[in-house]
Amino acid sequence: MSISVPLRRTRSNLLLFALLTVILATIFAVAFVTHAALTRGREPNWQPLGPAATLQGQAPQRFELDGQVVYLLSSGGAPLALNARDPYRACVVTWADAEQRFVDPCYGSRYRADGSYVSGPSPRGLDRFEARVNAGTVEVNLNQAAAGPARP
Repeated sequence: MSISVPLRRTRSNLLLFALLTVILATIFAVAFVTHAALTRGREPNWQPLGPAATLQGQAPQRFELDGQVVYLLSSGGAPLALNARDPYRACVVTWADAEQRFVDPCYGSRYRADGSYVSGPSPRGLDRFEARVNAGTVEVNLNQAAAGPARP
């Protein structure tokens, strides 16, 4: 006894199977490429700011590198580089000498000299860039930003 299957039904099943295979392969390819793009390491982008002696001052110093505003100060003798963009809405903060604080002119958040949160709508303190002293020059890695300290 033999089972007969209409040829038309077999052909449509085969086409449906091929279409589903192509769709599934496309989804996996897009997922792989997206994952690789999101997880690959970025090369360091060390930018010189100036001689390490510039860290001796009390007030944070403002620098602009590749369109990125950075405040530099000394923290325990080591350089501390703060991203001047407020984490709440990305306004550039300014240093207020009278308050000894960073102030967000757009939404009013306030931060201590070390970038830690004081008040306002910001979700955290100012973000930080990796900084080092190399051969007597302070350098900042603009590709290595870390989220600022959490709100208390």
